[in-house]
Amino acid sequence: MRNLQSLRLQLLFCTLFTIGLVTLLMIDAFVLENNSEAKTAKEITAAKTINNSIVQAKEVQQELEDRPSNGDLIYAGSKRTVPRGPDPIHNRRAGNSGRPPGSA
Repeated sequence: MRNLQSLRLQLLFCTLFTIGLVTLLMIDAFVLENNSEAKTAKEITAAKTINNSIVQAKEVQQELEDRPSNGDLIYAGSKRTVPRGPDPIHNRRAGNSGRPPGSA
C-alpha cells in the first residue's frame, strides 16, 4: 500500500512538472511573438522619424540657400577687439624690478 501511494505521488509531481514546463514554454513563445511585433513597429516608427528628419533637413537647407548672405556683416560687427598697451592684471607683481611676474 505504501509503495502504491508513493508511486501515485511521484506520478502527480511529474505531471505537475510537465504541465508547468509546457505552460512556461507557451508563455515564452507568446512573449517572443509580441516582442517581434513590437520590434517591427518600433523599426517602422524609427524609419518614419528618420525620413521626416531628412525631409526637414532638406527644407532647412533650402531656406538657408534662398536667404541672402548677410552673415559676414554680422561677424565683422561683433568682432572683439584686443586692448593695446600694458596688461595690468598679469604685470601687477613685476613692479620696477624688470623681472618676469613669476620671479618678483
